[in-house]
Amino acid sequence: MPKYLVNCNAYQPSFQFPLCFSYEDAVEKDDISRTVKEVVEEVNIFKYIDFSQCNTHGYDAIQMFEAVILAFAINGYASLRDLEKLCKYDIRFKFIMNGSAPSHMAFERFIKDKLTMPIEDIFVDINKYIEAHDVIDTEVLYIDGTKFEANANKMTFVWMKATKKFREKRWIKVMDRLSAFNKYCSKNNLNIRFSIVREINFDYLFEVVSVIEQLMAKNSIQVVHGKGKKKHELQRYQEAFKEDALKMFKYTIYSDIAGD
Repeated sequence: MPKYLVNCNAYQPSFQFPLCFSYEDAVEKDDISRTVKEVVEEVNIFKYIDFSQCNTHGYDAIQMFEAVILAFAINGYASLRDLEKLCKYDIRFKFIMNGSAPSHMAFERFIKDKLTMPIEDIFVDINKYIEAHDVIDTEVLYIDGTKFEANANKMTFVWMKATKKFREKRWIKVMDRLSAFNKYCSKNNLNIRFSIVREINFDYLFEVVSVIEQLMAKNSIQVVHGKGKKKHELQRYQEAFKEDALKMFKYTIYSDIAGD
């Protein structure tokens, strides 16, 4: 037997790794991840997560919810792969997940099966909660500690050529949608008809939205959201025209900013 193997076990230095590491101590007291946890603890979590399909073998649903909200709060958007990487390498997400690192497939199942509404709607809802329970000046946009006046033209850039192109495309879509809605009303014996000759602007489109909402209320049509819930055709029209109105309003603001 070779000499270097005779006493191979004579010296085996042992290393004891600290098993009491706390992510709580690694995250700053004013970090956004702590804000997310505080808000989630206060809101009605059952409104956003379907706990009927949860089991003891999966990841903690509330922690995954917090991770998704944190990713949107930091980046504005996060893909499933991004969520997986953040939970592996970002200390704030390790703090949220208590060291767990779900795969992108785990996040896909969570979002698909357990969230009761689209993430974007949930994020808007959470922001509204923060505005209602904290002193936030919504007229000012804060980015990394620097504030920008929301309506300061010196910090606003618009491209008039692109604005005109998108406005014309939206106008065509709106006219097609109005024509389709007029046919829907005629087919269902509704005494409603909107002109497609009139100028398509923000006020006119919100007038259309208002009429549809009154029609929905009159017929007791409930507004539904989330996967597995079929929207009434009137709700789809209401949402589409509302989006059209907001887009046209944005293009009007851009035109005012650009001037001549």
